[in-house]
Amino acid sequence: MSGFGGDPALCPAALAELSSVFPPAGQPAAADLAGVCRATPMAFVAAMDTDPAWNDRRSWVWTQAPAFANSYVRLFRCR
Repeated sequence: MSGFGGDPALCPAALAELSSVFPPAGQPAAADLAGVCRATPMAFVAAMDTDPAWNDRRSWVWTQAPAFANSYVRLFRCR
């Protein structure tokens, strides 16, 4: 996250927030992105077909409206 000039001190908190929507395989993903969007400075969140949350049709990947979608990626607007 800080590779583009961000503050590295903010990374641990942002990564902790992201773990709710990108959990390890076999664990359920959060159903909503709103909390992550409020807690992080991100403008967009991308989900790829290789993310475990992609395979859970109850996850945010499928219950939230994407700004862009194709067969391999879904892009969600936070701001």
